[in-house]
Amino acid sequence: MFKTIVFDLDMTLCYPTERFDDVFNTVFGTTLESVMPTWMEMVSIDGACTGIEAIESCFPERDYKEKEALFTTFTQRWAEVQTLYRGVHSLPDRLREQYQCRVGIMTNGPSVFQHSVIEALGLNKTFDFWYSSGDANIAMRKPNKALIRLLEQKEEIDPATALFIGDSLEKDIAPAIACGWSGLHVTPTNSETGPMSFNAFEQLMDAGHRVPVNWAQLS
Repeated sequence: MFKTIVFDLDMTLCYPTERFDDVFNTVFGTTLESVMPTWMEMVSIDGACTGIEAIESCFPERDYKEKEALFTTFTQRWAEVQTLYRGVHSLPDRLREQYQCRVGIMTNGPSVFQHSVIEALGLNKTFDFWYSSGDANIAMRKPNKALIRLLEQKEEIDPATALFIGDSLEKDIAPAIACGWSGLHVTPTNSETGPMSFNAFEQLMDAGHRVPVNWAQLS
């Protein structure tokens, strides 16, 4: 049925155990609110970016070596506070066993930030491919049908046998469906939801409404 299944990252596979603002304040010694317009402009850029561009723009008065060190610390700290939803580590293998498919990640965000999270959580060892919008070879953000087409080209994806899973109808599901993919709009949870069969999983595709799902319960 599915030959390729692509997941969003944040709030689909993982979630933070500390507030972003608190981590920012701890590392930079100032509130995120004090630099918010500049920060959001730089981390939300629709193009290639690593993340250090945001640090350079928000703190122009600081020495470059200090900014590099802060960038490294912040990236590591943010990755450390991420936690996988239950069942995510075994999810790719369960999906491969059921569908003989490839399983990947497509997330928005600066490349170094997002790849640090992926590596810290070990997702680079369990998923077949992973991309961030800030990667130089991607350089565009969701929602974007052109991004879906680029994924198809890079990973030789047939839209008729592809599924996109994410927590945002606008950013994840709508563009994929517009390109001929199936989509599943989810609200992941660690609470017990009862077993979910793959048959039931398939019947939820393209429903539009958010589906509560405990990844550990899918079998």
